[in-house]
Amino acid sequence: MARRLPVLSSPVILLVGILCRTLFLFAEPALSTDVYRYRWDGRVAVSGVNPYSSAPSDAPAASRPAWFNRINHPEIPTIYPPLAELLFFVWVRCWDGLALWRIILLLFDLGTAALIASTGQKRSALAYALCPFVIVEGFWSAHLEVAVTSALLFALTSLLRRREVRSAISLGIAIGLKITPLAVVAELVRASRKRGRFAMAVLASVFLPLAIFVGRPLMPGAGKFAARWSFNSPLFSALRWAMQREDVAGHLKQWFTLVKDPLRLEFAASLIYSHLYADFVTRLILGLLWIAGTAFLVLRGRPVRVAVAEAFTLLILLSPTIHPWYLLPLLPLALLAGRSDLVLLAGLSPVSYLLYQSPSFQPLVFLICYGVPVMAMVFRRDFMPD
Repeated sequence: MARRLPVLSSPVILLVGILCRTLFLFAEPALSTDVYRYRWDGRVAVSGVNPYSSAPSDAPAASRPAWFNRINHPEIPTIYPPLAELLFFVWVRCWDGLALWRIILLLFDLGTAALIASTGQKRSALAYALCPFVIVEGFWSAHLEVAVTSALLFALTSLLRRREVRSAISLGIAIGLKITPLAVVAELVRASRKRGRFAMAVLASVFLPLAIFVGRPLMPGAGKFAARWSFNSPLFSALRWAMQREDVAGHLKQWFTLVKDPLRLEFAASLIYSHLYADFVTRLILGLLWIAGTAFLVLRGRPVRVAVAEAFTLLILLSPTIHPWYLLPLLPLALLAGRSDLVLLAGLSPVSYLLYQSPSFQPLVFLICYGVPVMAMVFRRDFMPD
């Protein structure tokens, strides 16, 4: 019989998590440079300038810090939502050092472990605290997803305790930090008792922070990111290959040309023609599949713990870009749902770093990152909570 992890008290679990993470407190990130974009945005905001108003490359050379060259894609304005920018501002305003940012993330991460433990799943909390994937991506690389994970898990656990207003506000905060928690909105609304009030509270939490940007630039880089980037997505790669092989965009152009005059669509012709190419059509199809898949999951009516994990997974798998840290929120959701296959999907995601070395690793990466979890899904035996 396999030996199970010991059941530890919550303070011990938190202490273990702290010890594991402090090893990287002063380490320079090596796998990702996203934290330098956070830092730049924070500096710009502290100087009194709207971080959405310009790209880092627009800054004069004299104002660029020593680490400026580590900012990824400095030609593109920031893509992060307002609450993320507020968090960057608080960090840099207090002390412009990576160690403080890691301490902020540590507080969020310990909150996540405590939330898992509070549901009675002490072994799952310990597994999260010790998980190398969380430590490397969340603390060494210092990704914002650590804060997103904590807010999202607080929304779920609050709903399980029927504290619905608190859950809705926390969900709005998670979306204000990064838009990926949009994936679970429909499931949490479905599971709430007063769906209208819950939905309105989420909307208010999301849109109130946007009020200060009325008439000003807001996330101008997000559109460019959504339209141009792709990485480590087997569905996107396969579908785009099929679109190119069958020249689907070309056929759509021919069809639109035939109907635009009879239907008097000339006013929209330039816009439509400019988007009829394989890459955009692929992204559009994946977006429509996400909407349809989300509706299916809602109608399926699974228990909310499982449904939220499945809904988040659906968004990730249908995304054109799947960096390892995007799956950080999935791990605690999968642990709470008892889904070993989804735990594998999150835990194996760092294998995709091989793609940075060479695109020739793609078959191996896809096999390990997605083939293994799919096999686990087929032969799944869900683990039971403590």
